[in-house]
Amino acid sequence: MPPELMVPLPRETRISSAGIATAIVSTLFLTAAAAFIGWACFHMVQMNRQVQELRTNGRDAVAQIQQLWRSARSATRNVRYTFPANGVTVTGESTVPNDLWMRMQKSTPLYIRYLPSDPTINHPAAWEDSPYATWPAFFVPVTLLLFGVLFLRQLRLQEQLVSEGLAAPAQIMKISRGSKKGWAISYEFRTLDGRIAAGRAWINKQQDVGSTICVLYLSGNPRRSLPYPLACYRVPNALR
Repeated sequence: MPPELMVPLPRETRISSAGIATAIVSTLFLTAAAAFIGWACFHMVQMNRQVQELRTNGRDAVAQIQQLWRSARSATRNVRYTFPANGVTVTGESTVPNDLWMRMQKSTPLYIRYLPSDPTINHPAAWEDSPYATWPAFFVPVTLLLFGVLFLRQLRLQEQLVSEGLAAPAQIMKISRGSKKGWAISYEFRTLDGRIAAGRAWINKQQDVGSTICVLYLSGNPRRSLPYPLACYRVPNALR
């Protein structure tokens, strides 16, 4: 058993360079998620406001279709058109519903609605953009948010294990090579009260099935365990 673990609980803990890097990455993920979510919510409000303004104050016009194309990246069907307003030619773009796409041709007039006070706010009159069309944009910030929370939970778990975790010898039951580096292991250990607990983790040093490693576990929840030493938190004596 590592001697630095044989001290009264709670142990003194110190974050490692890997822990600092994890905390920075987690903060960046959470900040980016908050910014994305703020932008998406603002965009939804703006879209809803424009729809209401076009319904109330919009003026109809006949536009000429300039381009029809499909976007491979967003899997949408799109139209670009021009129309006269306030003595100038205004260009507009919109996504096209699937049920109307097959009927659209460049030679077909397109009826649009625009705001006389700001013709750049315009939309085809045959359909309206739903504010809920922005929901797919939430996939990116939600993913960033989940990663940020997972990193924070991992930091908290490692700090708690180093501070309050009980040490026990564990036997490796299964091991497999990771896709890039490291090994995924499954292990079993006996808790202080005699129960058999199991855990899974990634390790950087190759081990053999049946070999013994040291793990730290929480007495109240032995399923929360990790092999020692941990990447993000250490006992100060172990850093010397």
